[in-house]
Parts: sequence; C-alpha cells; structure tokens
Amino acid sequence: MFILLGKHGTSIKKRIELSFKNAGLVFEQLEQGKELTDILCSGKGPYFTIMALLCRRMSFEKAHVAAVQYCERSHNVFRTIFSKSVYSLFVFVVTIGLFMTMGSSFLPDFNEGSATISAVA
Repeated sequence: MFILLGKHGTSIKKRIELSFKNAGLVFEQLEQGKELTDILCSGKGPYFTIMALLCRRMSFEKAHVAAVQYCERSHNVFRTIFSKSVYSLFVFVVTIGLFMTMGSSFLPDFNEGSATISAVA
C-alpha cells in the first residue's frame, strides 16, 4: 500500500500514516536520523530480510516487488510440496496401521489354528 500511495503522489507523511499501524514509531525513528528505507526494512521475517538485502542494490519499489514475488513463490512451492506429500503420508500411515492390526489380531489366530491342526495329525 505504501508504494501504491506513492505512485498516486501522496505525501510521505500521509503514506506512513495510512500504511503503518505504528506510524508514530516510524516518525520517531525518522526524527532520530534513521533513513526511511532502513526503518521499513528492519522487520522480522523473510520479506524484510530480502528487502534489507535488495534495498542496497535497487530502488525501494523494485526491491518490494522482488520480495513480494519471492515470498509468494516460496509459499506456493511449500504448498505444492505439502499437498503432494499429504496423500503419500496418509497411505503410509494407513498401511502401517493395517500391518499392526493384522500382526496383533489375525496372525496369532492363524498360528494357533496351524498348531492345533499339527497336533491332530
């Protein structure tokens, strides 16, 4: 939203007020002499880590676009891997459950039956 407001010519003060919950903290840090890009890139998480790296090399707008694209792609890759592995995990767990059920209930009955047949013969 911060960048979108900038494209429409909104003043920097109004952009900060509309874009951030803690606008007062941002204004305090600006008064202390910190640069706006350093303040906006100082959060925690993958987006802010990428922003901090890219803001040194390119404009804030391009860094933002690249960081958003990276976060979306990494989220989509995780979602794809997760959705493809859930079915396999489900089949594995059901198979293990069936083996445990068979091993503890049916197979001992078969062993007892074969022992009685051997004793009779």
